[in-house]
Amino acid sequence: MTDSVFLALGANLGAREATLAAAREALARRGVRVVRSSGLYLTEPVGGPAQDWYVNQVVQAETALEPAALLETALAIEQAHGRERSVPTRLARSTSTSCSTRTVSLRSPA
Repeated sequence: MTDSVFLALGANLGAREATLAAAREALARRGVRVVRSSGLYLTEPVGGPAQDWYVNQVVQAETALEPAALLETALAIEQAHGRERSVPTRLARSTSTSCSTRTVSLRSPA
């Protein structure tokens, strides 16, 4: 059985648009088929160090992956694109990572 999921993608380092395209392709290779994509949006960073604006996008996808496996897939794609998280636990959210620069970020928009 496949489920419909929504993922928020974002990047503010390097070739941002190309990185988002590569992230969408990586999702497809890992069993997450993107069926619709929003346009690309520029957003100003809030808090944290001075940094470039983000390019963000939301995708709707279909997958048979369970939520934990989808999270692991998203984290693996982030890591493959050079994302470094300063918080050791993968599920933690704190101002130290939410305001940081990133090559790519994939997460549930909720």
